[in-house]
Amino acid sequence: INSDPDNSGVPDEQIPTPVILRGTSIYIPEGFSPNGDGTHDNFVIENPNNDLLLLEIYNRWGNLVFKDPNYQNTWNGISNQGIRIGEDLPDGTYFYILIVNQQERYTGYITLKR
Repeated sequence: INSDPDNSGVPDEQIPTPVILRGTSIYIPEGFSPNGDGTHDNFVIENPNNDLLLLEIYNRWGNLVFKDPNYQNTWNGISNQGIRIGEDLPDGTYFYILIVNQQERYTGYITLKR
């Protein structure tokens, strides 16, 4: 067991260990309403740094219903995976996996309400 997080060879509780925390500028909304009224019709992830976003959306049974390896805020509630390809997904809670720049992973849920 290495008890020296500084890797200097000598454990010392008096010397602080530098830690760099990188904040994210990604904002993931909790829901959207793709009903064609021009407001919140797409699932928009705020991404001011133009990071590479891989987005996967799953229904409540764990089935993949949408996937885009280079997401550009285009998901409008239509499935592109599974047995409902090209169909409007029903209202409900969906779960996402978002991978930013092939490194940072975010998971959570969103509400789709037409």
